[in-house]
Amino acid sequence: MMMRSSDIAILAQTKTFTLRKLCDDGLLGTVLRNDLDDSRLFALDQVPQVYLAKVLQELDVNTGRILQTRESPQQALELFQRCSKRLQDEISLLQEQLDMFDSHANMALEGMRNKPDEISVRHCDERRVYFSALDELKDRRRKEYGRAARAHERIRKHGNPACPLGVSYDGFFDLLERPETPAQLVSYDPQGDDVLPAGDYLIGTTRCFYDEQTDLARRMFDYALQHDLDIGSPAYVVYLHNAATVTNKEDYLLQYSVKVK
Repeated sequence: MMMRSSDIAILAQTKTFTLRKLCDDGLLGTVLRNDLDDSRLFALDQVPQVYLAKVLQELDVNTGRILQTRESPQQALELFQRCSKRLQDEISLLQEQLDMFDSHANMALEGMRNKPDEISVRHCDERRVYFSALDELKDRRRKEYGRAARAHERIRKHGNPACPLGVSYDGFFDLLERPETPAQLVSYDPQGDDVLPAGDYLIGTTRCFYDEQTDLARRMFDYALQHDLDIGSPAYVVYLHNAATVTNKEDYLLQYSVKVK
């Protein structure tokens, strides 16, 4: 089945000008001519050739290099494999960026759904995250940021460091009594290896800047007592609104959550 340039251009989602240019550069191999008007004729199976030539040019592969692939299947294979590797790297980068924006968007949306100083029990779906242990310091003379630096280095190595970070505590009473010593960093990475399980969570929010003291954990504990809730573990702390979404530190929104039954 032979088709004119205008027809094959439509099938290949390109312009006839681009098609003519590809032909003139020799990138579509042998092209037949109509005996009546000398117009170009194309076979249906040349559509993939058009796509291939277009994409190779978009990848900045020069015409000479594309033509060189026709010298042998080995030449073509090597070029295709290099292009495939390049695109896989770009896909990985784009996926990381997509995860970053999705994760920050989820935090912003969650924050917009919460009222400051609100405490409630809500069902939460399973959520992918990445946990990184905050190692205990045996030498107290070492700077405290060393714990966070080591934990964040593991996140950089195994996950997406651009996703929002929070912390977790082995139990709610650790958060209540020793808020300055969380057990783990939590990266809210949609591709994370770990899981925040689905279930009913006691959730509290408050306006709070980094490292400021808050009575939110105490108020949540009182709420659990009043409503006869059995508090589980671990407990999680994350900023839903911070410098990524608001200007004033007075508008930062902190969330505590712990599973209950």
